[in-house]
Amino acid sequence: AKDAAMGPILEFVVSENIMEKLFLWSLRREFTDETKIEQLKMYEMLVTQSPQPLLHHKPILKPLMMLLSSCSGTT
Repeated sequence: AKDAAMGPILEFVVSENIMEKLFLWSLRREFTDETKIEQLKMYEMLVTQSPQPLLHHKPILKPLMMLLSSCSGTT
């Protein structure tokens, strides 16, 4: 029902857990503030430009929350 409304790209991102994979991949290297900023910009673009409420999808929301949590630990 909900999934029927998703386009093929969003369906792929959700089903393959792409956002979490991207976040976890970024942890393998030095996770700089610039990397975090770029990921936050990507979320901003996705959320503001999507005609669908993306944050209802756990594979989108969970990695965003992990990213925000990692930002709170910086000095």
